[in-house]
Amino acid sequence: MTLTLDVAETRFLMTYTFNPEEFGGLKPSGPWAVLAPDALEECIRFFTAPLREYFGTESPGVCVWQRQPAPGRFLVEKEEKESMQFSTEIVDLRLYLFRTGIAMLSVECNLLPAKEAQYTSDEPLTIDALSEFNYQVARSIADRGARFRVDNGDASSAPAKESLAELARGWLPGGVVLDSNGERSYRVQTYARDAQLDPPLPWVRCPEKVVRFARVTALGYAPTERDKRGLEEGTLTEVLGRFDTERTGITLEGMAILAAGNSPHVRGEDFRKNVRSAWAVHYVLALHQREALLQLAVKAGKLDSSGLAGKEWSDLRREVSEFNLRHRYSQVSGVTNYRDLYEHTTKALRIGDLLAEVRDEVHELDEQLRRETEKGEKGRAEKLNVLILCFGLVGLLFAVFGTNLYPFGGANDQGGAFYRSIAFLGPFLLVVALSGVGYRWLKRQK
Repeated sequence: MTLTLDVAETRFLMTYTFNPEEFGGLKPSGPWAVLAPDALEECIRFFTAPLREYFGTESPGVCVWQRQPAPGRFLVEKEEKESMQFSTEIVDLRLYLFRTGIAMLSVECNLLPAKEAQYTSDEPLTIDALSEFNYQVARSIADRGARFRVDNGDASSAPAKESLAELARGWLPGGVVLDSNGERSYRVQTYARDAQLDPPLPWVRCPEKVVRFARVTALGYAPTERDKRGLEEGTLTEVLGRFDTERTGITLEGMAILAAGNSPHVRGEDFRKNVRSAWAVHYVLALHQREALLQLAVKAGKLDSSGLAGKEWSDLRREVSEFNLRHRYSQVSGVTNYRDLYEHTTKALRIGDLLAEVRDEVHELDEQLRRETEKGEKGRAEKLNVLILCFGLVGLLFAVFGTNLYPFGGANDQGGAFYRSIAFLGPFLLVVALSGVGYRWLKRQK
């Protein structure tokens, strides 16, 4: 079955890292500017009050920048097959900078009909074409697969071809140092609409298309029979159906929304606007939690017993505590649809499993630190007992010797009493001095 589309939009999300200590001083530069208040309001208008404060200006957890003007039109060619060509317009670039040191670049593309392409301008867009476009561009982010070149209307000029990752590096702002290794971690958000199709709905007739759509796989891949049955019965956890006119697939590879029908709900511009703003930001929030938890898990895995008492361990505990207090939300919206979308997304991205893993690692490190501390205290206590025993024996020896010392006269002689007092005081001062030396030595053993 062919699904023709009147809307074919995709956002490619590339993840970077930066020094979180620089977050407070970040300022946009060049063509980048802070996202306009009305555009930000479109994104967060369904959020709860605490999460709206998260996007606020006083002490935000995330800053959103936008680049203007957008890059424009490009031709996308499959590297190993020059005849496979797509035309796309990059209509929006946004950069999400989180206080945790995670940054996400969102590249919004509209797939367009193109002359001399895989499909001509006389042919309608199809879901198969959009699926293949998403797959090829996703591979391009990892510097393989499709290549972009500026669509200047003159194919004979043959502009230089670049991957999306290479293009993105040139678009990034200069005021923040982003780790380019993180760009290989990407997700795809895509929205397709066939407003002319009447029920029965397309995901009932061809479930393999919506599953492949959500998993961002090539056209040759097909879901299993179990996945098909689950989709038809509504039990496939990767697909969320909140209305009869749309389905949302959420996987580790990305999020895909497929809408169909001629109802005002589908054809209305409000639905498309919500998909481009509020739905997208819900997914970005959940994806940030996954990326931040993965960073914490990597830091915990690098610690060994020698670093548990140092700055790295205290920094890790502080970061875990800050993540739980500031960056983790369970109630993001008072609207049922958006609540379900967020909960479904966190389950698909395995946020709960990652959080449990990080907590277990921190707990194990705590136990390891406790065992190392107990072992050290036990060793110091044994050394202290030995010192006390030695000093006690020395003191006892001098005390007995001083008691039986009668110089210059008998036991009642005043001079003898004076020397006996010195004999008592001498061992006492010697024990005190030796104890001080022993205490300083024990401190150096910690």
